[in-house]
Amino acid sequence: MTVKNRKISKNSVVIIIMSAVWLMIVAVIIYMTLTVHVAVSERKIPVYRVVTDEKKVAVTFNCAWDDSTTDSVLHTLKERGVRCTFFFVGDYARKYPEDVRKIINDGHEPANHSDRHFSPSKQSYAELLNDISNCNDTVKSLTGKECRLYRAPSGEYNNDAISAAESLGMTAVQWNVDSIDWKGKTPAEMLDKIRTKTVNGSIILFHLGKKNTAEALPDIIDYLQDGGYSLVTVSELLPDGKYEILPDGAAKETADGSSAEYEKK
Repeated sequence: MTVKNRKISKNSVVIIIMSAVWLMIVAVIIYMTLTVHVAVSERKIPVYRVVTDEKKVAVTFNCAWDDSTTDSVLHTLKERGVRCTFFFVGDYARKYPEDVRKIINDGHEPANHSDRHFSPSKQSYAELLNDISNCNDTVKSLTGKECRLYRAPSGEYNNDAISAAESLGMTAVQWNVDSIDWKGKTPAEMLDKIRTKTVNGSIILFHLGKKNTAEALPDIIDYLQDGGYSLVTVSELLPDGKYEILPDGAAKETADGSSAEYEKK
């Protein structure tokens, strides 16, 4: 083989090797793109709001701290004929059993906010299942009522948390309007938040035991009712038939005969 031929042969080998490397890089990029796409498409999402033409919203309370505002909140709700959904932490329910009974006896909907308010990301699927079940058992033992809704601590979700709740026949629920009462906002600031964020099908978040919430509530409810909104529980707000959860967390009812994954529990 001549020197010239050997050079051509070496060049050919280099070209082949470089082509193979590029093909491998392209293959890896395609694989990663497909993997990310599948991961994103399979990510479970809780219900943040409901798509509806009706002027109705759900007012919800997380119950995790203390009972200092319970009586005042219940008085306002009863005075204005409003039924809400209360998300109980199991520890809270065991500490304030009479308050839990009082809330449910007033006609409000019980829901699950975990048993000990631990981060879902720090728990295994089995631990989450146990945590949610324990809260359900506590609420039922106190009220005789089943919890059909689950809200993760601090609104922190992952697939395991939602799957655990769904395996127990529950619907995972978030919110799309945060009163920010947990930051100690003034009643005027909370009302402004409700005014600017509330739309048909909104799920509004408040907390028991937080400064200014009880004081802000009468004006907020008056604003919503004067604006034509009906205030309902989360279960009443959810679509009656099958529905899908859109990427932004909106629950949208689907046509009859569809293969939608979700249905009111």
